[in-house]
Amino acid sequence: MATSPGSWGEGMTHVTLGPVAVLAGTPVDTRMGTAFLGARGLTALPFPISANPWEQTAFQYAPAEDRHRRVGQVLEQALRRGCGRALVYCNSLSGAVDFPALAEETGLRIVTPLEVYRELAPQYRTLGVIAANAQGLSGIEQVLLEANPRLNLLGACALQAVLDVEAGVPPEELVERRRLAELAGWFDGCGAEALVLGCTHFPYFKEALAARTTLPLVDPADEMLRLLTAL
Repeated sequence: MATSPGSWGEGMTHVTLGPVAVLAGTPVDTRMGTAFLGARGLTALPFPISANPWEQTAFQYAPAEDRHRRVGQVLEQALRRGCGRALVYCNSLSGAVDFPALAEETGLRIVTPLEVYRELAPQYRTLGVIAANAQGLSGIEQVLLEANPRLNLLGACALQAVLDVEAGVPPEELVERRRLAELAGWFDGCGAEALVLGCTHFPYFKEALAARTTLPLVDPADEMLRLLTAL
């Protein structure tokens, strides 16, 4: 398991805010998270967990103890660099690790997309979700249904879209190549009131997809920012 709270030193809960640690699955979405915060005037330090999407997917299926220890080590590095807050800019990572437990252990204020989904769920009767992989979709589903057991949830996984984002495929080409407009149409035809972009890579093509669907697209990033700064 991760290092115990005491071994990280008493008083961690009193650490100054300092820069924000951005944790994400790969260097690409970590950079996207730091750029998002930087554009809003916050100093952010990147802490990618894996080298690429395939490695990140494998990490999410590693034993829970290994995942907890690995992310705990990363958060310890963030503390040593003066961070008092952390933004988990990755949906699937958020569902694969017990971040509330790590927040208690480290004293860091840790914000994840799952917090946003808890607030979002009661506002809808039917939602569509596109996630990077089944692990991410499962974590989002669990949080949404815990917050609104009556929610009708429709889901899909699109790791190839993540790989396209990593490769820098132009957004319009990506939407066409991965048939995302048709997928949005399927969600719409099934009664979805909105489509959750359940991967932090996906705002990359949000505008291109929005131009080809009337279904509202939900990006949790701005609400995560509110939670991060509401201290």
